[in-house]
Amino acid sequence: MGCKLEWVREFGRRKWRRMLWKMRAEMKRGIKKARKRRPMFHYDPSSYALNFDDGCCSQRDSKMLSA
Repeated sequence: MGCKLEWVREFGRRKWRRMLWKMRAEMKRGIKKARKRRPMFHYDPSSYALNFDDGCCSQRDSKMLSA
C-alpha cells in the first residue's frame, strides 16, 4: 500500500510542476508580446503644427517686427 501512495504523490507532483512550467512560459510569452507592441501615434496636420508653435509671438507681433 505504501508503494501505491508514493506513486500517487509523485504523479501529483509532476502534474503541479508541469502546470507551473506552463504558466511560467505563458507569462514570458505575454511579456515578450507586450514589448514588441509599440504605441501608434496619429496626428492630424493642425495638431502637428501646434508642436512647432513656441507661443512667444503672435501674428500681430511678427508684423511689427518685420516693419
